[in-house]
Amino acid sequence: MRNPFYRLILIISFLINFCFPSGGSDGITAAEIIEHIRYLSSDHLKGRLPGTSGSKKAIRYIEKEWKASGVIPAGEKGYQQSFEFTSGISLSGYNRFKINETRKTFRVKQNFMPLGFSGTGLFNASVVFAGYGFGVEDSVAWNDYDDIDVAGKWALIFRGSPDGSQPHSAFADHMPLRKKYMTARDHNAAGVLFVNPYDDNDLEELLPLRFSSSASAGTIPAIHISQEIAQQLLPQNTTLKDLQEKLDNNRSSISFDLNVSISATIGLRTKKSRGTNILGFIPGDGSSDEIIIIGAHMDHLGYGGKGSGSLQPDKNAIHNGADDNASGIAGLIELAEKLANNPKPLKRDVLFVAFDAEEKGLLGSKHFVNNSVINLENVAAMLNMDMIGRLKDSSLTVG
Repeated sequence: MRNPFYRLILIISFLINFCFPSGGSDGITAAEIIEHIRYLSSDHLKGRLPGTSGSKKAIRYIEKEWKASGVIPAGEKGYQQSFEFTSGISLSGYNRFKINETRKTFRVKQNFMPLGFSGTGLFNASVVFAGYGFGVEDSVAWNDYDDIDVAGKWALIFRGSPDGSQPHSAFADHMPLRKKYMTARDHNAAGVLFVNPYDDNDLEELLPLRFSSSASAGTIPAIHISQEIAQQLLPQNTTLKDLQEKLDNNRSSISFDLNVSISATIGLRTKKSRGTNILGFIPGDGSSDEIIIIGAHMDHLGYGGKGSGSLQPDKNAIHNGADDNASGIAGLIELAEKLANNPKPLKRDVLFVAFDAEEKGLLGSKHFVNNSVINLENVAAMLNMDMIGRLKDSSLTVG
């Protein structure tokens, strides 16, 4: 029976022989690859979430392997290049929402919730209704800001679209809350109030506070409010349901001033974590200034959960990440070992990088590029190994 790691061995051997003809690939065995992957993807490392004890164990493992192979440390502190990043968000201090005219106040987490990308501070302004918050002039023509001036005002906006929250709607590209938020901001709104439309069971009643590494903090507040609050902002004899039905049936914008004002205090605290790239160096023979970078990310999803990128976001369990990307790190370790013990020096220098926090938004690689230990102008090529443990067929693509 063919060894299940046969293809992975072929990939590593191919990279050595194709990219480094004098490197030699003798000694690469399935046993070594199995040893690397089994350890890195074991429950002992708890999913290698950046900044955790499991991640630190993965770091020590790579350092130990490279040190034993004679790979030269190339980080800022030994093999390590550390960086700080935002990994979470929570409520901070006193969060308040008040309708000024009625003096009625509402409770955070019960009646309203700031969004993870909201601006923070004290905000006081009048409110306008701005339909679905679209500013669309491409696939469909729908601009909720044509007939209303939102400058310096809160914009009350329905989530979703006239087609509900269906992903195949013509409005699908314009439904994300961040997109609507940026559209309102670009029209100089003081803040954005999102409310659920009626009869859309796919939408959460009140969004929990979530952090996204791809969405930086904004300059104006963004709040998800209950339908109860939103209804109290509307004029008498006007209901949210009626507004939604008119928008959906007429397929055209409805926007107007609500003649009411809101004061809100938003306090959010970001959680900081520390990531660590691992850098190892093998010098060439000095005949060229060019450098080849070989990289793979070492982090995975930890215990998963909502917002983690897990394919099962409702399940909190160790995500081992054998293929993603213990396989790539196994390849990185083996390549470094073979090239470090190459009896004939290569013409070019080779820098090996185990990137951290890739799953958080390529943060490790971004930090490496912005704080490089080498002259990036000298980089001749970069080989990245991601999820190389499984192939659908016997083909291999290099590009």
